[in-house]
Amino acid sequence: MPECATVQYRGLASISPFSRLTVLWLTTRPHPTPLSFPPCALGLSSFLASLGGQDDNNLVVWNAETGKAVCGSPASQDLSLTVAWANTSDDTLVTGGNYNLRVWSFSEEIRKIRPMDCNLGKLRRVVLSVLFDEDDSVVYCGTSTGDVMKVLISTKNYSGCTPTKFGKGVCCISQVSATGDLLVGIGDGTV
Repeated sequence: MPECATVQYRGLASISPFSRLTVLWLTTRPHPTPLSFPPCALGLSSFLASLGGQDDNNLVVWNAETGKAVCGSPASQDLSLTVAWANTSDDTLVTGGNYNLRVWSFSEEIRKIRPMDCNLGKLRRVVLSVLFDEDDSVVYCGTSTGDVMKVLISTKNYSGCTPTKFGKGVCCISQVSATGDLLVGIGDGTV
C-alpha cells in the first residue's frame, strides 16, 4: 500500500499519492494547525490549505510540490478553526470558526483567494468541523453547541440544523457514501 503522507516534527510534510486525506492536524506551534488537501482522485493533490491560528488567523494555499505559498488572506475577523476543500473542484474551500463560516473561491492563475460569508440568519455558532457532501451542494458544519448545521453552497444560506444536540460539541463529521448518513465524532470521544 502506498504511503499517504509522511509527517515530521515541526510541520514538515512530504506528500505522496493518497486516496483521500481530508484534514490533518500538525503540531507546528503550541496549538494544532488545521490543514486540508484536495481530493487526490481528481489529480488535485498539488495544493494544501492551512489556517494560521490565533497568532495570524490567515488562510494560506500552498503548492505542495514546491512548498511555496500560492496566495493567502485573513480567514475572518474572528478565529477560524477548520478548513476543507470541495470534493469535485480544486477552486472551492470552506473555513469555519468562532461565529464565522466562509466559502472561498481559489484561482491559481491569478494567485487569489476570495471569501463569501455564509448567511446563517440569527444563529451564532462556533464551527469546529466542516464537510462537503459528495457533490458539493451542501456543507455540513459541526458546532461547539453540539448540533450540525446544513448550508447550501449555491446560495451560501443556512438550510437547517439537526434536531438532536450532541454533548460537548461535534468535533468531526464524515458521510457514509452508500446511504448519505452522517457520522459525527463528539467531544467526549463518542461516534
